[in-house]
Amino acid sequence: MALSIDMGDEVRLEINDKEDDKIILENIENNIQREITYVLPPRKDYPPDRYVVLVLIHNNLPENYIFQVYEKSISQRIGWIFPIQALLSNKHEYSGNEHFLKIAYPAFINLISPKGKQQHTIPQLKEEYVLDDFYSSNSVIIIFDKEELKKLNDFNFDNYLPCLYQYGYFPLKNNIILHPKVMDNFFIEARLDIREKSLRKKIVIEPVSEDLKEEEFINQLFKELLCNEEHIIIRFYLLYQIIELLIKKVFNSQFKNKISDLASSEDVDLFELNRKLQKMTDEKSRIGLLFNSYSQVTSLELEEIIFDFFDTPDAEKNNYSLPILLYRVRNLLVHDYRNITTKQKRLMEDINFYFEKIVIYLLINYKEIN
Repeated sequence: MALSIDMGDEVRLEINDKEDDKIILENIENNIQREITYVLPPRKDYPPDRYVVLVLIHNNLPENYIFQVYEKSISQRIGWIFPIQALLSNKHEYSGNEHFLKIAYPAFINLISPKGKQQHTIPQLKEEYVLDDFYSSNSVIIIFDKEELKKLNDFNFDNYLPCLYQYGYFPLKNNIILHPKVMDNFFIEARLDIREKSLRKKIVIEPVSEDLKEEEFINQLFKELLCNEEHIIIRFYLLYQIIELLIKKVFNSQFKNKISDLASSEDVDLFELNRKLQKMTDEKSRIGLLFNSYSQVTSLELEEIIFDFFDTPDAEKNNYSLPILLYRVRNLLVHDYRNITTKQKRLMEDINFYFEKIVIYLLINYKEIN
C-alpha cells in the first residue's frame, strides 16, 4: 500500500526513517519530508514482510472491537482484525497487550509502505500526518501471519469474505446501514440463565465450500454487488441469485447421479425414470434438496417473519417449510411487487438479515452428493 499527495501530480511518499514514536516520510525529488505518528509502544519482534495486511470497511465499529482471527479447519490463530482507530489510540484495552502490539507495529508499517499497487492519496500537504489522513475512519485492518497461512492449502482471502460479511465487514466503502442484530455476532452468551453477553475475543473464519470456490459470482456478490446496493428488494433478489446458482448445481448433481445409476442398472423403469426427471426440474423440489440434503439449514426466526409477511394463519403454518417460504417471497417480489404492502416492505429488512445468514451458511456448508 502506498501513500501519496496530490500536488497536480501524485507525489509518492517513501519511508526514510523509523523512530520509536514516529516515522519519517519523504519524497526527495520534491524536497518533502513529513512525520507520521505511531502512538502505541513499537514492538519490532518480527519484520513487517512476515505479514499480509488488508483493509476492509465496517460502518459501526468501536476501537476496542479487536479480535484474534482463527481458521476453523486448523483451529489456530492466523491473524488479527481490528479498526484502524486501534492504531491511533492508546486508550483501548489492547494498547498494552503484548500479543496485539507484536502485530500492530508491522501492520502500521505495511499500511504506510510504498510496496504494492494500492494507492492512498490525499489532496493537501500537512506538517504532520496521522494514519487516517490517508485511510477512511471506518477502515478495518486484517493482518495474517504468513507462517500460519502455510498450514492452509491454497489460502485465498476472497473465499472468506462471506464469513466476514456476516459481522458487517465489507471489502469496499459503502453507505449500507447495518441491521442492528449484526452487532450481536460480536458477542457470546456468558450466562444463558441471566442472558449476560460479553464481547468475544476471537472470530473464527471459514471459507466457502470446496464445491463452490470456482463460482465467480460469489466473489462478485460479496466484493461488489452487496457493497453498492441499499434497496432492500434488490438486495433480496441478489441474495436469491445464490439460491438459483445452488439449485442449478443440485440439478446437475442429481442428473449426473441418475445417469450413473442408469449405466449400472440392467432393468430400467422408463415411467419411473420420467417421473424422477420431472421432479428434478421442479424448482421447489430442488430448493428442498438444497436445504435438507446438500446442507442442513433452518431458521425459526426467519420462518416466523415470513409467516407474518404473508399473514399466515396458525392452522396453515405446518404446510410450509423454510425453502418454500423463501420461494413464496421470491415469487411475490418478482411477479407481484406492485401489490406489496407497507408492512411487507418494513419486514423485508428483517427477512434480508436472516436470509443473508442462510445464504452464507449454504455457501460454507454446501456439499455435493455422489
